[in-house]
Amino acid sequence: MNKTSAMIFFLIFSRQLHLGTYFMVMPFFALYLKNVTHFSSSQTGIIIGMSTLTFAIFVLWIKHISDHINNKIFLFISYILWSISFLGFYFSQNFYSFLFFSFLSGISMCFSSVDRILLVILSEEKIYIMQKILRPIGYIVMGVAPLAGALLYEYNVKASFIITFFIFFVLSFLVLFFVNSDIPVNKEKNISFFKKISTVTKNKNFMIFILGNIILTTALASDNLLHSIYFNKQGFDTFMISFYFFCLAFLSFLSVLTLLLFKKKMKLPNEYSIGCILYAIGTSIYLMTTLSYAVIVLIAVFIALGDYFLTNSTLVIKKMSPKGQEGLYTGVRSFTDLAWFISPLFLGYLLDTQSRYYIFGIISLVIISMIFFRKSLAEI
Repeated sequence: MNKTSAMIFFLIFSRQLHLGTYFMVMPFFALYLKNVTHFSSSQTGIIIGMSTLTFAIFVLWIKHISDHINNKIFLFISYILWSISFLGFYFSQNFYSFLFFSFLSGISMCFSSVDRILLVILSEEKIYIMQKILRPIGYIVMGVAPLAGALLYEYNVKASFIITFFIFFVLSFLVLFFVNSDIPVNKEKNISFFKKISTVTKNKNFMIFILGNIILTTALASDNLLHSIYFNKQGFDTFMISFYFFCLAFLSFLSVLTLLLFKKKMKLPNEYSIGCILYAIGTSIYLMTTLSYAVIVLIAVFIALGDYFLTNSTLVIKKMSPKGQEGLYTGVRSFTDLAWFISPLFLGYLLDTQSRYYIFGIISLVIISMIFFRKSLAEI
């Protein structure tokens, strides 16, 4: 394995590890703040929200800088700050110290330059394959990590903090060994941040694509955030929920292994359209029949296949971003995460009103997003 291949493997591995530790800690962080440190619900919400707020405020500016400065340094800073944040959570005793380290974790996410490095060094073909393979792995990580978090929470409520600190403290120094120092950067000088932001916002197709991505992710986020409540309303237990996610992860792997055998790629507008249609069909099955294990498998087949065709956002950035502005474009793409805030508000309201409205809401969002994708990707 040459140095570049080793760097790519390390970057992909570290990103999945980052995802895993996040889902190991965050589902139980609110419980820790509420039940162990005895903060009020509003204080708990402020502490957890501080990280996201910080990220939203600083991400574009820091990603703009990442286009011009050695990305190896950026990634090292990101992992060091992430490890310090969780060490801080471990020792924190009062509201303001938790608030500060939550702020620090938000800054650390802004400094992550994994996506920019991969965009710069990988070809479009390799980015396409990477996205397809990592999607089902992500499902497994998101499924296993909370289980590990639950066990750690029962064993020692602070254990996940110290484990996360140790993992990223080690990773930060592995960055110095595995990541090359000669990642291409934008060497142009005197280009202001606001001028670059202006050029991004004037990229009409990219902004329409991001809007479509927010709408789609609002629908897709329901799988992780609200489906357990939906299943419960239908009279099924946690085993049914676990069975659904197992099927989704397993079938996602099968779809990747099968569909990647076909070397010829479709045009991106067609991929997104097929993905949206399959996802909408899978979701509509909830309305057509009574839930059973066989029906859950059928739903998971359509959802997994649809998901396969909807994992192209990094490739879109590769195609749409001018050379030297990859970091800024990934920063703008980060605002897709707003959907994780919108989804429980909008779809959660529909679920509280009536389960049928919730399913109709998901289908409607997916179809609307397809219109945005066809408009924004028509020229690619």
